[in-house]
Amino acid sequence: RRVLFRSEVFSAMLTTADYVPVESSHEWRLALHLVDLERSFVKPLRFDASLDEVLPDFILLDTDMRQCPLEVYGMATKEYEERRREKEAYYSATFGLRGWWSWDALQEQAIPELPPKTVKTGPIGVAP
Repeated sequence: RRVLFRSEVFSAMLTTADYVPVESSHEWRLALHLVDLERSFVKPLRFDASLDEVLPDFILLDTDMRQCPLEVYGMATKEYEERRREKEAYYSATFGLRGWWSWDALQEQAIPELPPKTVKTGPIGVAP
């Protein structure tokens, strides 16, 4: 007897070897860097929010700010640059000029220095 399976909907998500979801090669590099540095962070996912909500690429949880948005910029289209300006204005208004971090991966090959780790975290990245 032969059994056939048919999928009506299929979805895939790119992740690192540590199962951190990423959306680009630049995010991939930053995720690996965060893990190598043993930083405590989360990766917000779009299905966790509305389409209009500003979601950073990652959020550091081990800084003085407790939640420090990390944004990776890696494209140069007109629409992308417009969205970048909107995000930068939002982050600056919400977190202050120094309360968030960004990396323009098209301009800088090396990942810039991250905000310092100031909060000790547990083994799964949860602050005690």
